[in-house]
Amino acid sequence: MAEMDRLRLGEMLVQAGLIDEHQLSSALADQSRWGRPIGTTLVEMGFLGEAELLPALAHQLGVP
Repeated sequence: MAEMDRLRLGEMLVQAGLIDEHQLSSALADQSRWGRPIGTTLVEMGFLGEAELLPALAHQLGVP
């Protein structure tokens, strides 16, 4: 899959029901302020745990 065709991590997490749109918007605002990756931001804000994030990242990147 081409990189531009890949679904953004935040959108994947919303579609999977792991976070909601409001949580994603809050995390994106925090990310733009502090420059951290969105996954790190979501975990640090307490919106999801690393155990939920890692499978989503693996799926996004196409790795087991």
